[in-house]
Amino acid sequence: MSTKHETKVFKYNLIKNAGGVLIGVFSVIESIVVGNKSLSDLVTSFTSKNIYGGDAYTGIQNAAADAANNAASSANKIVYAAECMRSGFAAILLVAGLVLICFCLFNILESRAAAAEKASAPETAETVGSSLPESYEVFKPSPETVSPAADTAPAVSENTEPTPEE
Repeated sequence: MSTKHETKVFKYNLIKNAGGVLIGVFSVIESIVVGNKSLSDLVTSFTSKNIYGGDAYTGIQNAAADAANNAASSANKIVYAAECMRSGFAAILLVAGLVLICFCLFNILESRAAAAEKASAPETAETVGSSLPESYEVFKPSPETVSPAADTAPAVSENTEPTPEE
C-alpha cells in the first residue's frame, strides 16, 4: 500500500467483509438449529367417543368429546402451519447465510488481489494520478472547448458608462 488512507480503507473493507462472513456462518448455524427443532411434541391426540345409550350423560359426554376433537384438530392444523413456517424460515436463513458468505469472501479475495497487483506494479507518474476513482477526477476542459482568443483577450464589461464619483 502506498498511502495510509489506502491502508485504512483496505483494513476497513477486510474487517467489514470478515464480519459479513461471520454473520453468514451464524445464519447457516441458526438455520440448522431452527430446521432441526421439532414441533411434533405439540401435536394433540384425539379423545374417544363412547356410546352408552340415549341418556343425558352420554349426550353430554359425546358433546364434550366432539368439542375436544375439534379443538385438537384445530391445534394440529396450527402446529402443521408452524412446521411449514419453521421449514421456510430455516431455508431463508440458510440461503441468506450462504449468499453472504460467498459475497464477502469474493470481496476479500478481490481486494487482496487488487492490493497485490498494486504492490507489484511500479509507481510511475501515470499510476500515481490514477489512484483516485474517476468520480474524484477534477474536471479538465478539453483543448477543443477552450479557444486561444478567450485566454488572451482582456475582460470587457458590458456596462461602459462611467460611474459618477462622489
